[in-house]
Amino acid sequence: MMDENDRYQEYFDYFSDQLSMDLLKKDYPYDSEMLDNILELIVETVCTKRPLIRIGAEERPAEIVRSRFMKLNVEHIRYVMSWRYIKEERHSLERNSNLGIYFDRNPLL
Repeated sequence: MMDENDRYQEYFDYFSDQLSMDLLKKDYPYDSEMLDNILELIVETVCTKRPLIRIGAEERPAEIVRSRFMKLNVEHIRYVMSWRYIKEERHSLERNSNLGIYFDRNPLL
């Protein structure tokens, strides 16, 4: 029978390969820690034993969340990382120039 550590390691290895973490770390060499955190969050979410998982403001069945996470690939992580850089550039621009007044204050960016 598989214990929790074995199960965690199995999913960790699966997502490391599925998400091409080695390639991502080469593409984002200064964000290795963030990529590790994303990987850990995904694995912890998939390994949860709770029946519901909060995504945003909604409680969703863990099986549905797990199923969707199992479909993630490297492009999903690239998308997340691209938004991070857009957000950083935008905040830098807002802090360092008067052009910030032209940007809306969308909390998602």
